[in-house]
Formats: sequence, structure tokens, C-alpha cells
Amino acid sequence: MSDLNLINTLQLKIFVTVAEERTLKAAAVKIGQTPSAISQNIKALENFLGVTLFERDSRPILLTKAGRRLFALARELLQKNDEILEAVRSEKKKYETLRLGLGESAAGSFGPQLIAELNKIITSVDVVSGLTLPLVSALMSEKIDVLLSPYPIKDEEELEREVLFQEDFVLVVKKGHEPIISEEAFQTLIISRPLIEYNQDSSDRIQADRLLRSLGQKPALHTSVSTSYLVVGLVSQLDGWSLIPPFNLWAAGLSSSEVDFYPIPGRSLTRTYWMVRKQIRNHALSQLVGEITKKVLTERFLVKMERQLPGLSRFIHVPGK
Repeated sequence: MSDLNLINTLQLKIFVTVAEERTLKAAAVKIGQTPSAISQNIKALENFLGVTLFERDSRPILLTKAGRRLFALARELLQKNDEILEAVRSEKKKYETLRLGLGESAAGSFGPQLIAELNKIITSVDVVSGLTLPLVSALMSEKIDVLLSPYPIKDEEELEREVLFQEDFVLVVKKGHEPIISEEAFQTLIISRPLIEYNQDSSDRIQADRLLRSLGQKPALHTSVSTSYLVVGLVSQLDGWSLIPPFNLWAAGLSSSEVDFYPIPGRSLTRTYWMVRKQIRNHALSQLVGEITKKVLTERFLVKMERQLPGLSRFIHVPGK
């Protein structure tokens, strides 16, 4: 077959985009070219095919009969093109599958960036996220291969563990609240404002409860919820307070912009995030997951966190970084 009979896939992509966006300007923005370049590519495609693809005098742009026929075929061809590229490129991937468990705060923070990086070297990445204890059960029953979790599962000898990072709990109050810096101010806060905390099956709740017992103070009121979004949102709505790890604060999304955070006055409370796997599983793959996680954290996610919530990243410590 002569090269002269091969259709230009870039021109096809531009054609499909113009047909979908219905203006040259919108198509140019989406593709990242100038409207002039878009127009030239469309003209070149029309010359190659020997047909007119668009009604030039209509606004927004409309397809001709030939254009409508090509549009249906072009989308199918471009999809096949993507499938071919993905199939060939996947041969370069080092591993076939990974079943990954992510704690709630990991999934809601650096999880998307981590999964994107893992997809570059693993053909199939299946992710399960949620509370720690159900994920531990999934690991023990071999429904997942690797777990990134704040729970070390110390009493299981068949498991191997590696510290990924540590984070210091922060005291969260409604934005604009008088700064809570001294221990005296913290004690007053405990007995005067409602505590918003996680449900009893949360490992973060267990740690926070231990700290409060050590202070000998009982909160005036408290509300228990199941998600970080609700914890942080209710701190703002009820003018309450909470003790939570920084990644949970980030995972609260838009609600995190409605609160202020401080070090816990006179106290230290740390959560360690672990990578846990069974000893019989692929050691090289889990080691690679750990390395990529730390790289994503230090080079990408913590930079983003500091930009959006200045000062929060200083409460997070990645070993060796």
C-alpha cells in the first residue's frame, strides 16, 4: 500500500474535535493549537479526501453529509489507534497485576498520583480503599497484595512492614477562632467547645482518646462521624474542634479551607503510615510500591499540599527525605 493512501491520524483527531466543539476556537484550546493551524489541518484533510467536511457559512459549524459519515468512522478509528498503542506499550510494563489497599486518607490525598505512577509499570492495578480494619482483613485473606495503612498489625508474624511516613496530629478549629497555642487555651477549648471525632472503630479515634485521657479532661460535648469530610466540616459548622492527622485534613476537601490548624499544645501525637504485605507475596513489587510512594509524596504531593494549605506539610515526615 502506498503511503499516499494513509490517512493522517492527527488531522482526524482535529476533525473530530472541531465536530464535537463546533467552533475552531474551542477546538484550538482543547488541542493546544492556534485556530489558524486547526483550519489548515482541516483543509489538508479535505484536500486528501476530495470532499468538503464542514458547512463553512454556518455558525456554529455543521458537518456536511460526507463529514457526518467520516465523523462516525473517525471516532472508531481513533479509538482503535489508542487501543493498539496501549496494547503495545503495556508489553514494556514490568509487572502484570497489583491489588492495592489504600487507607481512606491515602486514597483521598496522594492516592490518585500514586496510582497514575504505578500504572506506568503495572498492567493492571486494582485498588480497594476504606477504613483500616476491613483492609487488614482483606490483606489477611489475600484479597489484596499490598496495604498502605496507618495500622502496623504487629501481632501477625507472617506479615512484613515498612514505614512510609509519619505525621503529627494537628488541632483543628474553626477558621478565625482565637489561636490555640498554650496548654491553658487547649484545656479551655476541651471543656467549652464540642469535640468532633471519628467513630469508635477508627484507629485515629483510639489514639486521640488516649491523649485526652492523659490530660484528665472530658469534652463538654462530642459528635462521632465516619469520614474526614464530616469531621472537618462539622468543626466549622459547630464551632468545634478535633485532633486529626494532616492527611485526613487534606482528604476533607473544600471543608479544609474553613478551618485553622495548630500543633497540639504541650503534647505530641504521631501516626505512622505503613506498607504491609504477606511474606509470600512478591517482595520486589512491594518494595517498588514503597519507593514510588515516597517519591510521589516528596516530589509531587507535599509540594501541592504546601501550596494549597501552607504550613501543613511540616507535620509530615518521610524517612530518608
